[in-house]
Amino acid sequence: MSECRLWKFKIKLLNQFELRIFRFSFLIVITCFLGFIFFFSCKKDIIKNIDINLLSIGKWQFQKMQLTERNSLVSFYNIDTTYFPAKCDSDNLYVFEQSGSYVNYSGKLKCEAEKPDSSVGTWQFLKQKNELLIQNNPENAEIFVVDDLSQKEMILNEDTNVVKNKVSIVVRKVYYYTKVSK
Repeated sequence: MSECRLWKFKIKLLNQFELRIFRFSFLIVITCFLGFIFFFSCKKDIIKNIDINLLSIGKWQFQKMQLTERNSLVSFYNIDTTYFPAKCDSDNLYVFEQSGSYVNYSGKLKCEAEKPDSSVGTWQFLKQKNELLIQNNPENAEIFVVDDLSQKEMILNEDTNVVKNKVSIVVRKVYYYTKVSK
């Protein structure tokens, strides 16, 4: 009889040990799962350190615009299209002054003969979000996120929400500029 009790005691200890291991393993799995969900669910806004002084050194020429549409219901569905400037706009130049003003010079090739040789506006850099506010009249202000700004290249983007056929679409426009020595 004593041997039977000993076996029952061993089995009871083993069951308690297995139960503790199971509880500990379950706790680790739940903690890892919650940590994974927390880590990947939060959108991280990575703010690049942009040297905005590079904007006001030289003249910028528009190279292309890439358009991406993303359906809000099917987030992986993208339509990418690249647009290049019309020949009549291909020689336009942008000059940003450190004072916060800018000039858009129309080149020799003009799309409209009556278009002025230049237009002016103001700009402001919002450092906390890496945004560039460009305004050419009091009613028309545009905000672009500065993706990249170097000695030779500037990349700006803007997102717009539109509705097509009762479906919300996010339209992202990415503008590419290069510095020219004209």
